[in-house]
Amino acid sequence: MVGHIVLAAHMRAERQPLLRTNPFANRAFLAWAAAAVALVVLGSVVPFLEARLHLASLPLSVWLVAVGAALVLPSWWEPWKWSRIYLGKVDSTAGAP
Repeated sequence: MVGHIVLAAHMRAERQPLLRTNPFANRAFLAWAAAAVALVVLGSVVPFLEARLHLASLPLSVWLVAVGAALVLPSWWEPWKWSRIYLGKVDSTAGAP
């Protein structure tokens, strides 16, 4: 789910680096991301949901690897966005409010 949220953040800023966007500008995205995180947390804590969603408790080391991979792997696109701005192929202020 974390990777899903990170990928969605990258897709909503398709041509602009994430560091140049306002992460709090899109309330629908924030609500959706909060709901996804809440589902993971509730599914991990509430035994009934854990059973219905077929989840299993994970050790902290596995959580760290999963969250780390979810943050890093979808980020392959960011260097490409920055290089396009650096080379002048894209207006770096495009899409800014």
